[in-house]
Amino acid sequence: MKRKHAYVARTFRIYMVLAILVTMSIISVWWIVREFRELYQEADAIRAQNIARQQEILRSIVNDAVAYIQYQHYSTRERLRQSISDRVHEAYEIAWNLYREYHGRLDDAAIQKMIKDALRPVRFNHGRGYYFAINMSGIEELFADRPELEGKDTSEMQDTEGRYVIRDMIALVKQSGEGFYEYTWTKPNAQGQNFSKIAFIKRFEPYDWIIGTGEYVDDVQADLQRETLQRLIAVRFGKDGYLFGSTYHADPLFTNGQITIGTGSIWDFTDPNGVKITQEQLKAAKQPEGGFVYYSWKKLDTPTPFPKMAFVKGVPEWEWVIGAGVYLDEIEAMIAQKQRDLTQHILRDILSMSLVFVALLGGGFALAHSLGKRLANSFHTFTTFFETAATNLTPIRNMPLHFTEFERLAESANRMIAARQQAELAQRQIEVALREKHNLLQMLIDSTPDHIYAKDARHRFLIANQRTLYDLGLRSSEELLGKTDRDFHDPERARRFEEEEQMVMTSGQILINREDSIINFATGEQRWLLTTKAPLRDTQGNIIGLVGFNRDITERKRAEDALRESEERLRTLINAMPDIICFKDGEGRWLEANIFDEHLFQLDGVDYRGKKDSELAAFSEFYREAFLMCEATDERAWQAGGISRGEEVIPRPDGPPAVFDIIKVATFHPDGRRKGLVVVGRDITERKQAEEDVRRLNAELEARVRQRTAQLEATNKELESFAYIVSHDLKAPLRNITQLITWLVDDYAKTFDDQGKEYVDLLLNRVKRMEHLINGVLEYSRIGRIMHHQEPLDVNLLLLEVLDTLAPPSQITITLADEFPIIVGDKIRVSQIFQNLISNAIKFMDKPRGEISIAWQDDDACWQFSVTDNGPGIDAQHYEQIFQIFQTLHPRDEIESTGIGLTIVKKIVEFYGGKIWVDSKVGAGSTFYFTLPKIIAA
Repeated sequence: MKRKHAYVARTFRIYMVLAILVTMSIISVWWIVREFRELYQEADAIRAQNIARQQEILRSIVNDAVAYIQYQHYSTRERLRQSISDRVHEAYEIAWNLYREYHGRLDDAAIQKMIKDALRPVRFNHGRGYYFAINMSGIEELFADRPELEGKDTSEMQDTEGRYVIRDMIALVKQSGEGFYEYTWTKPNAQGQNFSKIAFIKRFEPYDWIIGTGEYVDDVQADLQRETLQRLIAVRFGKDGYLFGSTYHADPLFTNGQITIGTGSIWDFTDPNGVKITQEQLKAAKQPEGGFVYYSWKKLDTPTPFPKMAFVKGVPEWEWVIGAGVYLDEIEAMIAQKQRDLTQHILRDILSMSLVFVALLGGGFALAHSLGKRLANSFHTFTTFFETAATNLTPIRNMPLHFTEFERLAESANRMIAARQQAELAQRQIEVALREKHNLLQMLIDSTPDHIYAKDARHRFLIANQRTLYDLGLRSSEELLGKTDRDFHDPERARRFEEEEQMVMTSGQILINREDSIINFATGEQRWLLTTKAPLRDTQGNIIGLVGFNRDITERKRAEDALRESEERLRTLINAMPDIICFKDGEGRWLEANIFDEHLFQLDGVDYRGKKDSELAAFSEFYREAFLMCEATDERAWQAGGISRGEEVIPRPDGPPAVFDIIKVATFHPDGRRKGLVVVGRDITERKQAEEDVRRLNAELEARVRQRTAQLEATNKELESFAYIVSHDLKAPLRNITQLITWLVDDYAKTFDDQGKEYVDLLLNRVKRMEHLINGVLEYSRIGRIMHHQEPLDVNLLLLEVLDTLAPPSQITITLADEFPIIVGDKIRVSQIFQNLISNAIKFMDKPRGEISIAWQDDDACWQFSVTDNGPGIDAQHYEQIFQIFQTLHPRDEIESTGIGLTIVKKIVEFYGGKIWVDSKVGAGSTFYFTLPKIIAA
């Protein structure tokens, strides 16, 4: 078969055209793919940046609103006090002017009436406020709100917590002339009793009156809440941004510039995607820093819901939820428009590339044709050469006819393209790394607690970090651009800043660590800054401005001041102490001593600092031995390696030697070298003498105690016999009287009228009371004299037996704690304690449904028990009286009581070495506590 020949020129033209077609196609596809990828990446970046910017705006707006609400909350009482104080001073001035005008012209009664008539109709604080006046005897002179009380004695008036309000007010003005008084009071048209109320009163000297007014704290808080709502509904941001708010209980407060209180619960508000909007907002708001909530909601101008992002934060003080939101569809619309614009741009570029492609293809074909002709001519010459060589028998080696040179050129071109691609990839990676480093640097600058900023040559701000913006009271850097210190500070401070900045820019020198004070615009407080300023230069080295760094050293300044004050207080305290206190260095040289130590060794006016005890011994012969002894004991303290203690005798020129209890504390460096020594000594001369006297007296007392013990044992036996005899002799007449009354009732019952029967019952009750009283006195006398059997007692079983004996009425509920302990004691005595306390709680119960609870706790060395009731309670002034014998707080004709029960309980408890006390609130009930030591059963 005849082989088909390939011509180089034609092959070159075909391959040239094909290469152009393939190359342009690859470039076009690569360029289009890259453009669309960058489009999507830019869209994601724009979306993320806009959302982050919107989140920061929302967080800033909501945090500002929350901060304002908290400021309003914490200023409630101050504003209330200022308001009522101003009102009372106005009333005082009115009264004083009337008195000054008519004194001497009219009698006092007429002037007093004029004052009352002038103050009576005055109302303030939305009609709630009015004036009152009382005299120093508690008589109401003026009560604008309740005139029926005028002229009556109100000194016994108590608030809901039992305080005598009028008495306290009189005592206050007697002491101070004027002042605030806080108490609890009922409130008209409001449930409950304990409403906090603050009054301001002032003494009107001419008539010895007290003029005052008061206001409920929650009324002022409600006024502030209304004021706060009016301010919050006026807040607007962005195109149509607004604040909204609700309570922790899902009650609406305001939204979109309108107050919505009372429009119904929003707990179940749900968007079309099923998101419980209010519930999610409440969860996010209760986070310490607030949180973001995403949901769909309709805009003001369309019923269609759109995606929305809101930031909410809670105000625990008022239980409010404050939030603000933005619609996310606006961001997506902007991104979509940018995508459309870029798509149109790509289409236009494709059209332009197509035209270029056609032009390149035509030019390439012409160029290939021209080069083909040249190659054909060159190969014709080359062929001629070989034909000539072949004719001349020149060896011809096998040579490939598939254009290896062109393959090498193509390979080189491919390597060049690959290298270019790698270079472009490396360039993009460098750009990404630079952006990341720039963002990291910006984040680091913004996260630093220092001020960092730059200014131009005219002292105008160019840039600043977030801390600088915050302390200047700004939200964004745009608000700062172009402004100077004169826009934020007083003229004198701003002038000083500009002068030092001008010096830096003129001299080119760096200003380092200058202390300045400024006003923090965010908090309003004065702060101290450590400032460094350096010149800012362009690429040619010319100074075009400056950069500044401010570090807040307020806390350091305060700490330094506090340290100085602390050192001064410590020095004063040490010098005021009647003890030896001195400090020495690691070689035993004196560093500091208090006044007492200086006087003791007569070092007044002597430069003792830096000297050792041996040097001071040479200075004073009188104290020579004392100084040498101190030096020897110092060395023992060093060798002991810590704290040493001993007695040292120091001579005194005006009396016998003094004995001191000396404590020495040695300190060391980490490497074991001696660092210092603290010496503290207390004069124990009198104590040593007293110890000797005590030892001598102890022997005498032991002999007396033995003698007195024998006498007391004999007396106890006589007292016990006497108690039984008295009990028997006193009970015998009572039994006779009881028998006689029984006979009278049996014989003359029909002849007694109602009054006679009442007298008979009264007489029987008196006899029973006398018998109970005798039994109680006898029992009281036995406690502490008769030894009882000590045994383990299960308090659970003991209480059940006591309650079974008492048989409490059905309207009283008694609650026992779980698992009472097992204690050691006499069963009869411990039962008496619980029986008396529980029976008293039952006896004095004044509530229709009585509640008594018995509890316990392990209090280390003892058991603590308590009996609590909801009865009438006990005034604190009677706490001691109720434990005294024969003392009762109620007339015996009203409630049967001997007045011995609590006395017996106290004596039993104290016999065991325990304590008993009461905690009570009038009208709310009482709790009796007692302790019994933990005794180990024999």
